[in-house]
Formats: sequence, C-alpha cells, structure tokens
Amino acid sequence: MTVEEYLYSHNINFAKYEHEPVYTCEDAEKVCGNISGFSCKNLFLTNTKADIFILVLVPANEKTDLKKIAGIAGEKRLTFAKEEKLHELMQLNAGAVSIFGLINDKENKIELMIDKRVYNAEKIKFHPNRNNATLQLNNEMFHKYIDIIQGQRKTVIF
Repeated sequence: MTVEEYLYSHNINFAKYEHEPVYTCEDAEKVCGNISGFSCKNLFLTNTKADIFILVLVPANEKTDLKKIAGIAGEKRLTFAKEEKLHELMQLNAGAVSIFGLINDKENKIELMIDKRVYNAEKIKFHPNRNNATLQLNNEMFHKYIDIIQGQRKTVIF
C-alpha cells in the first residue's frame, strides 16, 4: 500500500506534488520551495547501544542540537542510525526518511519526537516515503495521522 492509499483509507486529506528527486534539505528548498507549508528535517537516530530508535522532526532551516534532543529523550548520546536499520524498521532508504515511514513500523519500535514548531505548523509537507514527491497536510490532518500511527509508540512534543 502506498502512503497515499494509506492516507485515503484513513480519510486524511492532502495535496500531492510530483518533482525531481531531492536528497537534502537544500535540494528540497530549491525544488519544493514553491510548495506552501512548513519544511522539516526527519532524522532517524539511535542511542549508543543501538537498541532505541527515534524519528525526530525538527525545522529544516535550523542546525539540529543532538545533545539537546538526547537529553530530552533521556539518552546520553544519539547518532544517526545505520541505513540497514532504516530499511529494516521503516522500509526506507536514506534520502526518503519521513514520518510516513512509521506506517511500516507495525511493532512501534521507533519512538517519535516532534519539535513543537513542526507540530503546531498550519501546513506541513513531507515526502511520501520516496524523494520525488511531496505531500502537504494541514495541521488537523497531520495530527490525525499522528493519532493513528501512535499506537503504543512513545511520542514526545518538545
């Protein structure tokens, strides 16, 4: 099932924009800058034991303070998880990480941390698990999606 099919099946409305593949936030700004909505980074992180995995959503245009995020998560240190784990847990490849990858995390192994500016954005945009399209959701639909995928998943708004 595609992300779009999943969203339709849960009555989550969105706008879809096809575009050339983008691999970085800088690429996305150049290619997708004309699409309205809040842009964010989707970071797939792990602790030093690699037994906790966290998807972190932060503003795209800011430097990310991993020490601060680690403290909020109750960890001493967080680093980027290996691509093998990204593929195993979310069935994604680097360059296409998004909150929609949590659709594939049926066992809720991945914790979710969302910067309050991302959480409160009027409109927000994400890749639909591929980097050649962007989906735009309004705040109500974004929150509805979070409620659906949350399950037993630990979720922190910071």
